[in-house]
Amino acid sequence: PRVALVQANIPAVVNPKAEDWPRAHQKYMRLTGQAVREQPDMIVWPEGMFRWPMLEVAAGVTAAG
Repeated sequence: PRVALVQANIPAVVNPKAEDWPRAHQKYMRLTGQAVREQPDMIVWPEGMFRWPMLEVAAGVTAAG
């Protein structure tokens, strides 16, 4: 598979400021747009760019349904 690894020059910090996140997110979106031109099968962002869970499940829900 063709993989695009997106990495901006943004310092990693333990507790980033909430006001810094939109600028960082815009940078990653721009870099992702550039990567898409190469038609990768997968695009990978650093885990630090995800401020919220990718999937939220209600309390009490199990894999069995």
